[in-house]
Amino acid sequence: MAEHPWPDQGGPDLDAGAALRAAATAGDFFDLTGPHRDPAAGWRPLRDLVDDAAAMAEVVAAGRRAMARIGAVPPSAVEPRAAASVLFLGLAARLVAAPIGAAVLGGAVPLLTLDDVLWRPHDRGSPVLVAGPARAVPTDHPEQAAMLIRRFTVDGAVRPLLESFRLACRISPRVLWGNVASAVGGAVQVLVSAAPDRAPTAVSIGRRLLDLGQLAGTTQPLPPDAGRWPPRRRSCCLLYRVPGAGICTDCVLSRLPGG
Repeated sequence: MAEHPWPDQGGPDLDAGAALRAAATAGDFFDLTGPHRDPAAGWRPLRDLVDDAAAMAEVVAAGRRAMARIGAVPPSAVEPRAAASVLFLGLAARLVAAPIGAAVLGGAVPLLTLDDVLWRPHDRGSPVLVAGPARAVPTDHPEQAAMLIRRFTVDGAVRPLLESFRLACRISPRVLWGNVASAVGGAVQVLVSAAPDRAPTAVSIGRRLLDLGQLAGTTQPLPPDAGRWPPRRRSCCLLYRVPGAGICTDCVLSRLPGG
């Protein structure tokens, strides 16, 4: 393997704030720049959702209530497994979009792990996330950016969160890793539209991420010159099982089951 023009473990040498603010210009989907709050204000470390079963149950219950309101059904009509999968997809999307956006628009990758992100409940169901003080590695290499995002955010934050949802709600890891792939694809799709001049960098980072670790094989392959994002995933996030919902644009399903 050819040597890279950067160290295998990049030495973080700047605060992540500027890169996260640059990411936030792409839209709310990418914004983790809320103020760093203490627990008394309702903010809790994201690690709670991994270490505290009661916190996980609280989040899933809130998600079921929110989805029930949208579908005009009682919460008991919302399958816990489907609600948990959709909630995890939303959390994964926020966690991966910010560092991808920071790399594309801010030239640096925030090293976000479970210890660098805070959450608090929201009446719409999906928790609100903000990044606390974090480090960042400057880079203009898509391959390095993808490796850093994979190592710190995907492996350091998303993977343990995925395992927590998997065990607590008995969801297939194939479904959950497909959700992470969908999160990557959605982030790239938004960046391609929001910053056309940076589209090649966004696509390059997205392609590399989807070739790494557990994300490899979660989506159908794109031809080398394909500009269509997001790529179609090989699994379903179970959204169709939520009353009143449909299917996602990148779903493996082409129509609702039974439709």
